[in-house]
Amino acid sequence: LWKALGADLTSGEEFGRPVKWEVGQEVSCDDWNPTPECGGGLHLSPHPYEAIMYREEATRMLKCSATMSDIVPIIYNNDSDKCKVKSVRVIAETNMDGTQLLASEEMIDDLISSMEFVSE
Repeated sequence: LWKALGADLTSGEEFGRPVKWEVGQEVSCDDWNPTPECGGGLHLSPHPYEAIMYREEATRMLKCSATMSDIVPIIYNNDSDKCKVKSVRVIAETNMDGTQLLASEEMIDDLISSMEFVSE
C-alpha cells in the first residue's frame, strides 16, 4: 500500500485529525469505521500513481503494509484506487514512483538506535 504526503509526512490536517507518518512505525487512526466509504480510517492506495491522485502536491511517498483482512476497499465508479485501514506499518520511504530510496547514514543510525536488542 502507498501513501503520498507532503514534506512534513502528516495527513488528516484538513479533517482536524493530523496523523504523523514515520518510517518503521505503526500508524493508527482513532475514528475507525469499517464501512467501505471515505471517512473513518487511514486511506491508502494500491499503487503510487493512484496515491498521488489524492494528493497531487505530494513530495514524499511511503510504502506501507497492513493485514490483508483489515483492508477495506473503497469502490467508486466500479474502481478501487484506494482503501482504508485502522492501522498500518510504514515500511519505507520511496521515490514518487515507488522505487526504493537508498538509506542515508542518518536513517540507518536512527533505525539502529530505535531497535531493542535482546541478549541471550
